[in-house]
Amino acid sequence: MTTSNTITQLPGYEDVQDLIPGGVLLYCKDVWRLCFEHYRDEIDDLRRRMVLELARDVQDRASDRVAMIMEAPTQISFPDSWQIIGLDVEDIGERGWEGLRWRVYDCEMSGFELYCASIRFERRNYAQLGHASNGGLATPVGNSGVAEAPPLRT
Repeated sequence: MTTSNTITQLPGYEDVQDLIPGGVLLYCKDVWRLCFEHYRDEIDDLRRRMVLELARDVQDRASDRVAMIMEAPTQISFPDSWQIIGLDVEDIGERGWEGLRWRVYDCEMSGFELYCASIRFERRNYAQLGHASNGGLATPVGNSGVAEAPPLRT
């Protein structure tokens, strides 16, 4: 199967390209975590996003990581095998699905796929962002349990 260069065209790629091995695919052996984050937007609506973080160095918790941020994820499916080799991205904007623009899927076609409204990359450094020591988001005292997302960088 041939892969596209879609990943290299996503917002934020220029800032993180040196952290992505191979440059065109996101290799899942380098996954640090895959999680949902809930946050409040500028008009205080509760939003969700799925974040795939790739580790530059799994031994160094403070090292920079690539965060692939997928806004408003929907229709997520996982393969029976749970063996995802690498991810690729396809622009499905021409399909006319309301609120969906991107398909993220396993390039080996094992069955993993996710649809979302937008995708962007950002560089994250836990030592600078003040995250919890376990690698998760720090939750402020008195919070209702919804972790606030770190500041967005454009």
